[in-house]
Amino acid sequence: MLDELFRRKSVERILKESESQKMEAEHKIPMILFMLVATSVTVLSFVKRLSLIPVLGLLTCFYLMTQLGITNWTRFGIWLAVGLAIYFSYSRKSSQLN
Repeated sequence: MLDELFRRKSVERILKESESQKMEAEHKIPMILFMLVATSVTVLSFVKRLSLIPVLGLLTCFYLMTQLGITNWTRFGIWLAVGLAIYFSYSRKSSQLN
């Protein structure tokens, strides 16, 4: 009986550890993407001799965006779709170019 209890506890502990490792990996993905974008934008700004101030602002915004949760991204996507639908429907109706 004790052996069965020990096995059950060890299986639960292994499952919890694997779940925590999965959560850690999910949190690292946005940061890795941020580092790739930051590096490429910085290199492009130096190659094309662009000002570094707008690039730093862009990188700061990208960093802040990596810290957002999935619910915020979902809301953002919904509001973006609504805004684009309103924008294009109004522009289609009010266009002087027909």
